[in-house]
Amino acid sequence: MIKVCNAVGRLICSVLFLFLLVWYKAYSTGEKPGIKITQNEEVIEFAQNIEASLENGNPSYFNGHFDMDSFINKIIMNEEGKLYDANNFNEGFVSGLRESFDFGSTIIGQVSHGGSYSFIKYYEKDSIPHIVFRLFNINGINYHDFELYQKDNDIMIVDMYIYLSGENMSTTFHRMYLGFLYSIGKSTIGRRMDDNYLESVIQYTVVKNTYNKGKFKKAYRKFRRIPDKFKKEKICQIMNIQISFHLSDKKYMKAIDEYMSLYPDDPSFYLVSVDGYILHERYDEAIQSIDSLDRQLGSDPFLDYLRGNLYYEMDDYEKAGRAYKNLIKFMPDFELGYLSLLGVLMEEYEYDDAITVMDMMTYNFNMYKEDFKMFLGNYPQFLESEEFTSWMNN
Repeated sequence: MIKVCNAVGRLICSVLFLFLLVWYKAYSTGEKPGIKITQNEEVIEFAQNIEASLENGNPSYFNGHFDMDSFINKIIMNEEGKLYDANNFNEGFVSGLRESFDFGSTIIGQVSHGGSYSFIKYYEKDSIPHIVFRLFNINGINYHDFELYQKDNDIMIVDMYIYLSGENMSTTFHRMYLGFLYSIGKSTIGRRMDDNYLESVIQYTVVKNTYNKGKFKKAYRKFRRIPDKFKKEKICQIMNIQISFHLSDKKYMKAIDEYMSLYPDDPSFYLVSVDGYILHERYDEAIQSIDSLDRQLGSDPFLDYLRGNLYYEMDDYEKAGRAYKNLIKFMPDFELGYLSLLGVLMEEYEYDDAITVMDMMTYNFNMYKEDFKMFLGNYPQFLESEEFTSWMNN
């Protein structure tokens, strides 16, 4: 049984790589970690160290500051703070998590091809310190909100809220943990387990698997059979939005309205809804979601990149240019911002301003002038212009 449960623990880690969810170390029933951190500067320095170490390809700093003892307690304990009656399951389950843990390397792999993992915010909620990071890569963006506490003289991470999943990772793991307990037989679970909840977890898993196979109508039919109580959980609401997007505008907007009524001002909604609005060419609503997300985050200049892209699609080059310029001001090392601004200037025939941007790019990114013939190949009128010819010859 321990060997099987070990494999289950490793399987969960591999599945949750999609949300950057990986863990390690043995569980314990020790005391609840403290939360007091005396200096804000210490937290900010801690966050900056995480960003720098991951940028340098070193996962050890992050991995060494993740308290898995406390985190795993959240996974395998019930609301009363007691372990479920799971025989030898917990030992093998936790062992599997331990063998699979390398969260730092997972993040490094996610940003290795032109992506980034950036610290953007520190705040406190109920006297508990949090730090927020933005993950950006070719697949899009996500935000990770880490809950911190102080252990001896070290700042430690104990949990993480993932915007695209709409919940803490401990909650995601706990649900999967209960599902595996259910699958090995109710007799091993104990009387405290809610059979209806567990059956709902299994139903949700079937819906998710059906959705992942691209069978959206079938997934929607199965989703409707989930009991209403569980259907209102955030993870189900997000799944409903994702499924409905592929069915009709009416169902999609109904799913969005239901989510907003249950979780008003929840930051995950704004991030989840942007793609749907864009794909349906509802650009004004997409920008509204981005603005709301920006307010939730306390301002993230990267979101001007998304705003600029949307305004560009709307042929509003003035607002697109304004967004890209603001992006470059606060993120001068973000090359895509300059290239996007160049696209706007080409559309507006602002060739003198384009030359200024190109000068900045050759200086900031060690680019050669010849490179711009490739980047701006779709704008032959500019490449043949007096401004560009003169610039090339200087």
